[in-house]
Amino acid sequence: MWRCTSKIVKKKKVVEIGIVILSRYSSSRFHGKALHIINKKTLIDHIVDNFKNILPEVKCVIATSTEKTDDIIWEHCKSKRIECFRGSLLNVSERVLKCSLNYKWNYFVRINGDNLFNDPNILSNVMNEIDITDFDFISNVQGRTFPYGISIEIIKTSFYQKIIRNFYSDHHKEHVTSWLYENEEHGKRYTIKNKRFKNLAGVKLSIDTIKDVEIAKKIIEFNGGENYVPLKVLDQFLINK
Repeated sequence: MWRCTSKIVKKKKVVEIGIVILSRYSSSRFHGKALHIINKKTLIDHIVDNFKNILPEVKCVIATSTEKTDDIIWEHCKSKRIECFRGSLLNVSERVLKCSLNYKWNYFVRINGDNLFNDPNILSNVMNEIDITDFDFISNVQGRTFPYGISIEIIKTSFYQKIIRNFYSDHHKEHVTSWLYENEEHGKRYTIKNKRFKNLAGVKLSIDTIKDVEIAKKIIEFNGGENYVPLKVLDQFLINK
């Protein structure tokens, strides 16, 4: 068993892993949500801080676009000393891959920039329970035993570099892992399942609207004002709702 760090030593081999947080300012459903203030912090600051606090040795990078509309995210990241990578606006799959290659990661963790309640402990536990080098694709999305908004995917960079050649449609280029879920025969896989908090299966917790923000504020208030909200607390919130 190994400890979760940005450099994993396995069989005398160093494995580099990093976290890619996808974010853009020009969201069609909720314009500017990346920098929307929720309890005195922007949405992306909440996500970055949660991962940094629990996994301080794993590099977090905001991956945004080169479009002028995303200059504001670039400037925000600079002001907060958050790593930021810029790539294609619409070809998000290419953006993720280029980000991973730029940092020379063997594996990257894909996180959506609207996943306020993503739990870094899920990632930490998985990385300490299994040898990720045995797999090409590790996900907690399949079967949706976790809520929408708590999605973690770990992908081997060299594997992704091969299968991205099959992404011909705009849909697959925009949605980083949709092709993988449609073509399950590709790659060695591991599915993370939520067996403990079954009430959370399929619950929507991603931030797509102002209404979602209001619900998020209630959850954080229920959590005593703390921004990191464990699955146990989310389960209790739903029970008491």
